[in-house]
Amino acid sequence: GERPSHDASSGYSLVASCQATGCLPLEVEGVEELVALGGDMLKELCLVLGLKCGGTPQQRAERLMQTKGRPPSEWDASIKAGGPQAGKKKR
Repeated sequence: GERPSHDASSGYSLVASCQATGCLPLEVEGVEELVALGGDMLKELCLVLGLKCGGTPQQRAERLMQTKGRPPSEWDASIKAGGPQAGKKKR
């Protein structure tokens, strides 16, 4: 099996996968792999999964990694959009 290259199509297939399963697929290796997709794609993934989509690409990727292979009921509330932390961190 060849590793897919990091281009827009791998990002879109990841979005489709997240939509289908409701979490980040297990084949995502790590934060760096997600960051390589670019900030806009990470925002798209966060929106699909109902995660907060603010912050740097690195922060978005870290949030996404917390959902890898786990149902939403197991996610930390602080990473979910509209969770208990929402709005409190604005300066």
